[in-house]
Amino acid sequence: MEEEKKRALYEDINEIPFYFNGLGFTANMRNQLFIYDIEAKVIAPIVNPNFSVGIVKVSDDKKKVYFTGQDVTGVRKLTTNVYVYNLDTKTSEAIYEDDDLSVARIYLLKDQVILAGTDMKDFGINQNDDFFLLKNKKLELLNLYRGSIGNSVGSDVRLGGSPSDLTHDGKIYFVTTIDDHNELNSLDLLGNIRLEYQFNGSIDGITLVSNEFYAIGLYRQKLQEIYHLDLKVNKLEQRTRFNQAALKNKYVAVPKEFIYREHTHIVKGWVLYPKDFNPNQKYPAILDIHGGPKTVYGKVYYHEMQYWANQGYIVYFANPRGSDGKGDAFADIRGKYGTIDYSDLMNFADLIIRKVPQIDITKLFVTGGSYGGFMTNWIVGHTDRFKAAVTQRSISNWLSFHGTSDIGFYFSKDQTGGHPNLDTEKLWEQSPMKYAMQINTPLLFIHSDMDYRCPIEQAMQLFSILKEKGNDTKLIWFKGETHELSRSGKPQARLKRLTEISNWFEKYR
Repeated sequence: MEEEKKRALYEDINEIPFYFNGLGFTANMRNQLFIYDIEAKVIAPIVNPNFSVGIVKVSDDKKKVYFTGQDVTGVRKLTTNVYVYNLDTKTSEAIYEDDDLSVARIYLLKDQVILAGTDMKDFGINQNDDFFLLKNKKLELLNLYRGSIGNSVGSDVRLGGSPSDLTHDGKIYFVTTIDDHNELNSLDLLGNIRLEYQFNGSIDGITLVSNEFYAIGLYRQKLQEIYHLDLKVNKLEQRTRFNQAALKNKYVAVPKEFIYREHTHIVKGWVLYPKDFNPNQKYPAILDIHGGPKTVYGKVYYHEMQYWANQGYIVYFANPRGSDGKGDAFADIRGKYGTIDYSDLMNFADLIIRKVPQIDITKLFVTGGSYGGFMTNWIVGHTDRFKAAVTQRSISNWLSFHGTSDIGFYFSKDQTGGHPNLDTEKLWEQSPMKYAMQINTPLLFIHSDMDYRCPIEQAMQLFSILKEKGNDTKLIWFKGETHELSRSGKPQARLKRLTEISNWFEKYR
């Protein structure tokens, strides 16, 4: 206990990352793997003390444990090897040692090991995954999928998490993000991928019960419920009403779709009309920008937007280039932050103003979190069209982000296309801080001091410059909250956040 008290006073750091959002300090800490003998009450380690375990998969016969991981030697790598532990012989063996793949998932199917992962060579760290068969310590390409595996549809009403893939009847079933929604696909050992169910919403988890598929989902404008997916007849049946009462007698706006078309691509987005909408009346409007950037907005329930619609705002949101669901090329904005994505958002805003004449163009507002916070900072440094703005858990300076974010040492180089020392001007050009002296829009900062993804110093820098400059600005510093404040923060903190944002807009309404 005395030693623990001493350790509470400091951290010994000799590696990066040294902390991680939501986990705290992680330097010198390792994810370990053990076997516990229930009868003997003995715990035995499978890996050495310096080895950090990633993915773990146990075979159906409980004879083998497959896992990824690495010995940490100062800088954690994005690639990893694959290992197997034999419970009978109590020995481990490396079954893939080329260390050239970022492994996202391990699947065990009919005694075969299948990996989902990427070599990151074509589109960097955000490159979509392919499927590989692991045989004789070598990878055989099973399917050049290059699709989004998993769910990247955003919402702020989820709690906890559930599996997004499973194996059944000789196939792997996995959730994928397509455009603005999720689909359930299957993959067999011949590499054939088949669309099993198109879910026009968000699949937040899947499971099998008596050989029938069930999903936790956000469907239409409902909160999470359990749905039966009948793959044979392509039918959806809602099985629960757990959260129905929460929205009873509440106004819930139905998103109306709008599409901005360029000769090279389209940008899809939506508008929420306010409660008691009068087509002969003018309304203030809020542009809400998602994080990521490789995530998507969908047609699912988003509480903050529905709240603002209930407060008399027209709310609009879109998936510009950089978003997920449309392939690697659409999502690739490396070295282009603040250029093509900014153009897409402003062109979409222009489209909405043309198509929705009820918008009062003198009362336009903008907000966003994480990448959306970056874009908010960027927007107010490049246009005065918005009357007020709120930037949340944002990036303002790529140069300092590199050394302070838990992912900064690789994310900033990949996304900006440069090194902070070797390509300083390139990173500075893409940093909203460079354009701080051009900001005239009243700007509210929302940031948490335990946000290790976009550290609070990012807000401190820009806020201090604007305050010194004489701008109308304010910083709400949340204590003990992380990057996930708006999604899983403490209820009182989440209420404070939404109240402050709404009051800031009301002040200029």
